[in-house]
Amino acid sequence: MQSPDLRTALQIKLKNISRAALIGVGAELKGDDAAGLLVAQRLKDKRTPHLEVIFGGTAPENFTGEIRKINPSHLIIIDAAEMGREPGHIELIDKEKIGGYTFSTHSLPLKIMIDYILNDIQCEIIIIGIEPKTMKFGGQVSSEIEDAVDEVASIIHDSLKSGASSAKIGQVQKEDFMRAAGIGVEIAAATFLGAFIGYQIDLRLNSAPIGLAVGAITGAVAGLWNAARIGLSIK
Repeated sequence: MQSPDLRTALQIKLKNISRAALIGVGAELKGDDAAGLLVAQRLKDKRTPHLEVIFGGTAPENFTGEIRKINPSHLIIIDAAEMGREPGHIELIDKEKIGGYTFSTHSLPLKIMIDYILNDIQCEIIIIGIEPKTMKFGGQVSSEIEDAVDEVASIIHDSLKSGASSAKIGQVQKEDFMRAAGIGVEIAAATFLGAFIGYQIDLRLNSAPIGLAVGAITGAVAGLWNAARIGLSIK
């Protein structure tokens, strides 16, 4: 069961992403402790855009080099976390308050790994905890956790698609502005060139009509040529 604003909170955090990395943490042989790994597998199967999936297992700190290589704008960490809630509860955990939660047994606390990563990479850290039902060695993943895994994977997948689309729209708008500015400069230059040539002819021939005509033709030809060239470059 997700917290009411989880989807909205994730969409806000993942807005305008460039690249995200997700690390699933947990042990496959300890029942619900596999939650993070299962979410990672779901998202890998979905081929989620702009996402690199890492299976961190019980030693996620071993993958800090891979995370640095990816250099993500957002790092998502998924793990089973005992929060005193009903099994399958999903919560977005503030990295500053991570010490108040009991995560499954790992060789190194998540907070130490996060601090280590942030020393080298400036990225948004997103931690999602899933309340386990049982973490008995050799146990099966509970139905509550299976449902929570599907829900988390769906929320992340949809949020990343939405965030990537927003980033792409923003980039397109920036490119369109630059193209429009370029077209404006080209037209202004063509108009100035036509006026300058027309003025020079008027001075030398003392004929305003000829100067105006030559200036207008020169400006029009230069303007059309530049417009055609810019149009071709846009295509």
